[in-house]
Amino acid sequence: MSEKTPEQEKPVVSKVDETLVQEEKQTLEQEVVVVPKNNAQRLFVVVGRDGEMNKSAVDIITKLGFEPVLLGSSQEATAAIVGNPENYKDISFAIAVLSDDDVATPREEFPKNALLQPGAEEIFLLGFLTAQLKPQNIFSIFQAKQNFKKPFQHTILSYVPYDKENRWHFDLVRALKTAGYDVDANKLM
Repeated sequence: MSEKTPEQEKPVVSKVDETLVQEEKQTLEQEVVVVPKNNAQRLFVVVGRDGEMNKSAVDIITKLGFEPVLLGSSQEATAAIVGNPENYKDISFAIAVLSDDDVATPREEFPKNALLQPGAEEIFLLGFLTAQLKPQNIFSIFQAKQNFKKPFQHTILSYVPYDKENRWHFDLVRALKTAGYDVDANKLM
């Protein structure tokens, strides 16, 4: 019988195991924690193509002391949240700005019964965030038009009509308080 060399006495570790261990080490080393500026709490804001509605949502979030994280404004922003949701663990509330960006109508009814709806990316993000956050932590403002089709109409998502008088601001404050955020409604004045 031949004696085992020191090389043969080592435990057998497959290349796959070594690769997995290396990948895990790299993942742990690369883990990034995104810290909000000025210790402000961050909120997602899903924006559509209506600049006035987008600006109004961002302004109110900032006025209330939150830092808006814009989604839907660029493919990079969307890819960042979808690809690395762990970088946004500190965010548990989203505002979706649902403007009448696209036409959605069954082919046989077009153009007679044309319905307006948010863009595909906004609808995707709304669904994605609903799965990531609690549905009650999604606040959606929409354009209250007769031919506007809200996405996911038969869900527990809240939809509040956008108005230029900003009555929806108080609904947002109530929703934030319900979600556990410390919000001062006096900042709206």
